[in-house]
Amino acid sequence: MTREKEVILIKQFRHGIEKITLEIPSGMVDDGENPQAAAQRELLEETGFSANNFILLGKSHANPAINNNLVYHYLALDCEKIQETTFDDHESVVTNLVSLDSVDELIAKGEITHSLVIAAFLWLRLKK
Repeated sequence: MTREKEVILIKQFRHGIEKITLEIPSGMVDDGENPQAAAQRELLEETGFSANNFILLGKSHANPAINNNLVYHYLALDCEKIQETTFDDHESVVTNLVSLDSVDELIAKGEITHSLVIAAFLWLRLKK
């Protein structure tokens, strides 16, 4: 979230549904990397934004029926754009800034449909 209380969202193509989705920046934790460092790295790579203040909101299981991984939901405060984006070979991402107040409507209208993104916004609501 920026100092102006804008949420940093990204649009990217998701092959599983063959559509562009509206999401928060995210990615995998590399071997030997801690989850917060991964969150910081992914935010910078996908959006060019950085923050010094990361707060762990909570954790969730993405799909415990078939996977044992945990998703760590972080809030990055006072984000600032410090560089241009750097993408992996398979990524094509567009950054969007939206007001925090508009997030509920984006979910209700079906513009944000990724369940882990919705879970992150629930964690944010619970921590307020």
